[in-house]
Amino acid sequence: MATILQKFRTVLLSSAHALLDAAIDLNSVAAIKQHVRDLEGARDKIADEAAIADGRAAALKSDIIDLQGQKGTTGADIDSLLGNNNPSDDHHAMPLAERMIQFGEDIEAKQAELVEQKKLAAELEEAHAKISAQHGEMLRSLNRLESMERATAARNQAAEALKGVAKVTGAASAASVDNVTSRLRDQDAVAKARFDRALAGVGENGPADAVRASQAAALIAASRAKIEQAANRAKKKAS
Repeated sequence: MATILQKFRTVLLSSAHALLDAAIDLNSVAAIKQHVRDLEGARDKIADEAAIADGRAAALKSDIIDLQGQKGTTGADIDSLLGNNNPSDDHHAMPLAERMIQFGEDIEAKQAELVEQKKLAAELEEAHAKISAQHGEMLRSLNRLESMERATAARNQAAEALKGVAKVTGAASAASVDNVTSRLRDQDAVAKARFDRALAGVGENGPADAVRASQAAALIAASRAKIEQAANRAKKKAS
């Protein structure tokens, strides 16, 4: 039966997947800002739960090692009682045998729980990597739209300024205003082309960010595995 924490993490993962699959209006600054906030909240919660899952897995491993040690000690006590050539002591072996069986059952239960905990931790790490990647992509989209909004506002201000100049100078300077307008339009077209080219270069970094995030997650997993192997070898030597 799933614990309350496991159910909570299952709901959290489901919400994260729904967030990743949500249809977002990429032409709406408000929609993207809200989605970025949602992604940040989910990313932080998943990071916390992943740390909890890792800690729980480490505690389970320690519990299993302790139980295995107690089971081994109990088995040695049984052998000692039955092998002391004193049959009158044999009845003491029965409660020890029952305790040894209980240790075995506890070990099996914790090993099963450890498998589930490792699976949950892996799912949380994967969700965290995906959400982090989409968060970066949404931030780039938001920056692009905000830049476009600023450019539009600047163009509108320039247009209003030109209208004011035209009213003041009158028809005599219409040709001069037309020349200025034409020049500004050409410059704006050049600036927009440069902006689009720069934006295309920034957009190309999205997949690379996702690949780096995936590679970083794989590196972290490998490092953890190496640390765990070293710890297990040290415990074996110590025992």
